[in-house]
Amino acid sequence: MGSLPFLCTNSIILWNIKKQITGVEPAFPAWEASVLPMNHICIQHIYYKFFKGNLQEKNATSAKKDTEGEIMAQYQHVTQPFAPVWDNQSQILILGSFPSVKSREQGFYYGHPKNRFWHMLSVILGEDTPCSIEEKKAMLLKRHIALYDVIESCDIIGSSDSSIRNAVPADLTALIEQSAIQMVLTNGRLAGKLYRQYHAGNIALPMEELPSTSPANAAFSLERLVEIWSAAIGKIL
Repeated sequence: MGSLPFLCTNSIILWNIKKQITGVEPAFPAWEASVLPMNHICIQHIYYKFFKGNLQEKNATSAKKDTEGEIMAQYQHVTQPFAPVWDNQSQILILGSFPSVKSREQGFYYGHPKNRFWHMLSVILGEDTPCSIEEKKAMLLKRHIALYDVIESCDIIGSSDSSIRNAVPADLTALIEQSAIQMVLTNGRLAGKLYRQYHAGNIALPMEELPSTSPANAAFSLERLVEIWSAAIGKIL
C-alpha cells in the first residue's frame, strides 16, 4: 500500500487490519462496503483511480502481448528456392527482393499471374511473352540478362515484403565475377533498399532502383513501366 497516495488514512488502516486478521487481502466490493460509511469519496478514488486503473493497464498489456504473439506465429523462415539465371555473357543483373508465395508455388521468379514483369520485359526486348520456365530462361540468356534476388533467406509473413526480417543476403560473387555484368537494376523500392544495405559496398557497378512490376504497384501502368525500364535497359543493351 506504500505506493498509494497518502489519503484516507482511516480507510487504509482498516484495510490493513482486515488483512492482518484474516491473512487475506479484503476483496472488492466487500472491502469497499465495509469502509464506505467512513469515507465514501476516498474509497471510490482508491478503487477506480488506482486498483481498477492498474487492472485495465494489465489487461491492455496482456492483449498487446497476445497480438504480438499471433503476429510472430505467422512468420515462416524461407530460403530462396530458385537458382540465379545467368551465364558468362550476361550484361545486366535484375534483382528482386524475395519470391512471393505464388512464385514459390509456380517454381520460378515473378510467378504471380498479375505481376507484369514478363509481359513488360518481352515488350521491351521485342520478344513474345514467355509462358514456361524454360522459355523465360531462354529469353533472359538470349538477351544477356541475369535474374536473381537480393535475399537468400529471411523470416516473412506470406508475400509481405514489409514483414521481412532476419534477412540473409544472397551471394552474388560468382555471378558478378564470372559474367559480363555492367549494371544492376532492382525491381522495386525494397529490393533497392536491401541492395544498398547488403551489396552496394562490395559491388563496384552502377545500380538503378526501378518501379516494382508487382500488381500492388498500381500507380504505375504497364506502359509507364515499359517506358522507365526500357530507358534503363537501353543504356547497356
